[in-house]
Parts: sequence; C-alpha cells; structure tokens
Amino acid sequence: MDRAQAVGIYRFWRNTGFVAGGLTAGIVADIAGNSSAIVLVAALTTASGLWVGMSRWQAPTPVRPV
Repeated sequence: MDRAQAVGIYRFWRNTGFVAGGLTAGIVADIAGNSSAIVLVAALTTASGLWVGMSRWQAPTPVRPV
C-alpha cells in the first residue's frame, strides 16, 4: 500500500470518528445535559487509551546478522 492511500484511509476513519463523536455528544447533551456529555467523552477517551495501552503493539525487533 502506498503512503498516499494509507494517509487517505487514516483520514477517512479519523474524520468519521469526529462526526460520530460530535453527533453522539450532541445527542447526549440534548437528552441528559452538558455535564453528561462531557462525562461520556471523558469515559470514551479513557477507554480508548486503555484499549490501546493493553494492545500487543510492540516496536519491531531489529534483525541481527548471524
């Protein structure tokens, strides 16, 4: 996959998340109030950070010559 295509895919999903997050926060704010929307955003951000932190992402192991 070339760099331009990878950046395009990343930006698509990033921007889709911005739209989904904005709509979700707006709907929650309308239904339950601004404080609830802020708590929801904080909880989702924390959950996302924990998910990434617990994932198995590791730096590639350097290949040593034999």
